Amino acid sequence: MTGLLLRKQLADIFRTYLYDPVRKTARTRAGTILCFVFFFLLLGGFLGVFFGGVARKLSPLLAAGRGWLFFALLGLLAVFVGVFGSTFNTYTSVFLTPDDDLLRALPLRADAVVLSRMLSVFVLGLLYSATVTVPAVIRGALTGGGSLPGSLVWLLLIALLVHALSCALGWVVAQITARLRNKSLVTAFVALVFIAVYLFFFFKGDALIERIVAAPDGFAAGLRAALVPYLFGLAAMGDGRSAAILFASAALLGVLCWLALRRGFVRRSDAAGLPAEETRFSRAFHTVRSPERALLGKELRRFTASGLYMMNCGLGTVLLVAGGVVLLVKGAALAEVLPQTFGGHPGTMAALVCTAVCMIVSSNNMAAPSVSLEGRQLWILRSLPVTARQILRAKLAMQLRLTLLPALFCGLCAAIALPLTLGERLMLLLVPAVYALFTACFALFMGLHRPNLAWRHELVPIRQSGSVVATLLVGCTYTLALGGLYLWIGWRLGSVPYFALFAALTLALAALLLRWIDRRGAAVFDAL
Repeated sequence: MTGLLLRKQLADIFRTYLYDPVRKTARTRAGTILCFVFFFLLLGGFLGVFFGGVARKLSPLLAAGRGWLFFALLGLLAVFVGVFGSTFNTYTSVFLTPDDDLLRALPLRADAVVLSRMLSVFVLGLLYSATVTVPAVIRGALTGGGSLPGSLVWLLLIALLVHALSCALGWVVAQITARLRNKSLVTAFVALVFIAVYLFFFFKGDALIERIVAAPDGFAAGLRAALVPYLFGLAAMGDGRSAAILFASAALLGVLCWLALRRGFVRRSDAAGLPAEETRFSRAFHTVRSPERALLGKELRRFTASGLYMMNCGLGTVLLVAGGVVLLVKGAALAEVLPQTFGGHPGTMAALVCTAVCMIVSSNNMAAPSVSLEGRQLWILRSLPVTARQILRAKLAMQLRLTLLPALFCGLCAAIALPLTLGERLMLLLVPAVYALFTACFALFMGLHRPNLAWRHELVPIRQSGSVVATLLVGCTYTLALGGLYLWIGWRLGSVPYFALFAALTLALAALLLRWIDRRGAAVFDAL
């Protein structure tokens, strides 16, 4: 029975590989096989090769007789990857379980249900952590700097530690999300953290590995003081005492997790981590707002209610803020490198920074899928006492609200951090602002052409619509032409006149698009 329940848990986790959410039909056998092949190629072909390169760069530690340090460092990395990969799956498959009532109605033992859920968490943790531990074991076997039996024991111990930490962090996530009204913000935040960590290792990983290989004594002392990584390293080298201590600790943690989950299964509300249903009416007075503000609030709530919408269409907002902070910190270094790298023409630095800011602005295209996202609920919006022009202006204002202020912040940071003339500083504020207006108008313009209101999953209008693709392509082409033309011939005109001319042209295009939206676009929307 436990095996059958485990299959059910894994089928729930990999549901999108077995079921097509767009067409709402089961995938064919060939389609399912292709999905799983892609998944394992991603794990082994991308992550495995990447972490295999990390193991290769740390392999001098094996030759130097510091094998325990090699396995301790990679063990920490494996724990991070495993926990990050399986924590949210743990939350959804263990703590946010809508089928508790159904399972309790069946003649099943609570022990079997809890054990199947714990085993599914262990399998996921093993899959993700193996992208680090398997290349490490192979590298240790090839160089002869470690014990193969000890390395295999180390691999299992890492998976057990990942399992315990995933259960604990899954419970923490359940408690946090239970107190949040908008859970998609948590999803978007975690995705941003993952991107930030990935970029950190991408840009700083090689330098950090070189420091560890060149001077391992300081890192070795720190890991000895931490004790747990030190014991993992010794276990990988074949130390039975360390392995026994770690196995006993993992067994104790597993028993505690099992007891906690078993108790939570009996008390469904605790296991699900969901707040009690509110039955009282709110006593707060309703705020009277104008139709424009009400429509804008509706667009903003729709945007923040979908992690998919935020990550695919609004990532530029975060990148603009992060870019401004980077310019404040690294502005002096950029001021030395950029002009020398790109020819040293007058105004090159201002032109490149302005182009980069506009490129990030073009990645925001919330207005492009906004019309299609109304879907089959469009009749609700059409039944309100508002005009089509007001509805479209609200969609336009939503993208401007989320793009214009971050773009101005990024331009202001560049103007403060970089040695520019007064005219160039003004252009760094004016050009991104005008370009943000143009991209918002163009995104809505494209969204009104052939909108798709019959989608079954929001993935279709957000990722698979021609309006979104066209908006991104045109935005990238426009900004690349802006910077490329300046480096080619525009520098002869001067940076300030060149970008003033570009701002005037862009503003004229934005005015034409806005005029079309207010007139022809409103008629198109009324005809939907």
